[in-house]
Amino acid sequence: MFLVAEGAKAQQCLSRDATLHVYGAKQRALAARATSKKAKAAIANTDVRPPKTALYNTVSMTDCKKVATRFAIELATLHEDGFVIQSADGSCFDGAAFRQCDPRSRTQRWGIDVAFAGRGGAQYMLHRWQSQNECLLAKGGKVAVGACSGGAARAWSVDVAGGKITSNGGKSCLQRNVDGTVLLGKCKAGAEPIAIGTFATPDPEPEPQQQQALPNTYQNQYRG
Repeated sequence: MFLVAEGAKAQQCLSRDATLHVYGAKQRALAARATSKKAKAAIANTDVRPPKTALYNTVSMTDCKKVATRFAIELATLHEDGFVIQSADGSCFDGAAFRQCDPRSRTQRWGIDVAFAGRGGAQYMLHRWQSQNECLLAKGGKVAVGACSGGAARAWSVDVAGGKITSNGGKSCLQRNVDGTVLLGKCKAGAEPIAIGTFATPDPEPEPQQQQALPNTYQNQYRG
């Protein structure tokens, strides 16, 4: 367990406040204080939107000697093995369709990069874990995999709490056809429910030369 402290002498520590807040009430309060249509639209169209009944705490910097929240480190393999985008039926997304999950697949492992636009705005890119030059692209209502250099690669947001992948400022959602292929459609029409998971790193397949060498090794051992 550890503390998050500020300053060389660590006199101020991060502390979770005791009061629980309701997310929906916060959104209503923000909307009531918004003075322009643009500000109200920004609040309504936020990409990360937990359920309205979700509870949360705020945090403060307080005297470490009085109160401080203790934290623990949880190990995850996302930075070592990438992550998978999994649907409710257990299928995994490979950039073109949801297919049966395969731990050895090079197309079902993803990584995420952040690019900063003007005024500090963040743009997210979903790239192949094995190749950071291949990204998921949003092209109108179509989804493809291509070069990460264009603006079509910087249009994504992974809403983990809401269980969906969005584009176009949260207005378009990743949707799934009957055959497993995907498209982008208006979020009001629905979205494919997803969850982020991981694969354990699989053992490499033995080379053909190694497979052929095994019988010869045994034969040599038992020759008279």
